[in-house]
Amino acid sequence: MTAEKPIGTGKSAFPLTRADIEQLRSTVQSAAQLDLHLQNLQDIDLSYMDLQGANLQGANLRGTNLREANLQGANLSEADLDGADLSWAYLGDTEANRVKLHGAKLSYATLRELNLREFNLAELDLQYADLNGTDLRGAVLRGADLQGADLSTARLNGPELQGAILHRSASLGDRGESLDRAKGIRKRVAPGQATLIEEYSSSFQAQEGKQIISDRDAYLLGEHALLVDFSPVKLHGLFPQGFAFAQARHLFDTWLVQTGDNYNEQTIQAMWIGFAHRICDLYYENESEA
Repeated sequence: MTAEKPIGTGKSAFPLTRADIEQLRSTVQSAAQLDLHLQNLQDIDLSYMDLQGANLQGANLRGTNLREANLQGANLSEADLDGADLSWAYLGDTEANRVKLHGAKLSYATLRELNLREFNLAELDLQYADLNGTDLRGAVLRGADLQGADLSTARLNGPELQGAILHRSASLGDRGESLDRAKGIRKRVAPGQATLIEEYSSSFQAQEGKQIISDRDAYLLGEHALLVDFSPVKLHGLFPQGFAFAQARHLFDTWLVQTGDNYNEQTIQAMWIGFAHRICDLYYENESEA
C-alpha cells in the first residue's frame, strides 16, 4: 500500500512554471475550471494572475509570488502558503480551511468575508489589509502587524487583539499591559480619569433611535467618541506611564457608561475597535509634540 502524499507537496517533482499555468489556463473557458490541486507551485511568479475560482486545494505555494493575484472564490483548503507574497491580492470568499499561512505577506490584501476563525495568524504582515466581514473569533493574532488594517466589520470577541500590533511601537499585552517594542519593557498602567471623553453619541442616537446600528456606523461612532478639545499634553496625561490598550479600554468603558445607551455586544465590539485604532493613532501622531 502506498503512503498518502503529504499535503502541499504537489504532483510534480519540480515546480510548474508560470508558462505551464498559462498554458493550462488557455485550455479552459474560465479560471474557475483550472485544476491545480496538489500541484507543486513553489517559488514561482504568479503575480497579477487571474486565479478566480481555481482549485488550489493542497497545492504547494511556499514562497510563491501571488502579489495582486485574483484568488476570489479559489479553493485554498489545505494549501501551503508558507512565505508566499499575497500583498495586494484579492482573497474575498476564498475557501481556506486548514490553509498554512506562516510567514505569508498579506499587506494591502483583500480578505473580506473569510472564515479565519481560530486560525493562527501570529506574526503575519496584515498592514492595511481589508478584513471587513472576516470571522476572526478565536484567531491568534499575537505579533500580527495590523497597522492601518480595516477591521470595521470584522467579527472579533476582543481577546484576539492581545499581542497584535496596531501601531509601530504599541501592542496589546497578555494582561492589558503596555509593551514597549523597542525596549521590550512591560509596564502596568495606573487607572486614569476619563475627563476628556466626549458625549458624542447623543446626536447620533437621536437619528438612529433604538434601532441596531450597523457595524460600520458603530466603528465610526467609536472613532468619534474620543476627546473634546484634546491637546498632546492632555492626551498624554491620560497615559502617564505610556500608551496601553488596557487604559484605552478603561476610557472607552467609562464613555460607554456615560452615554446611558444600551448596545448589543457586536455593536460594542465594533465601537471599541474604532475607538482603539483612533486613540492609538492620535497618541503616537502627537507623541513628538507632547
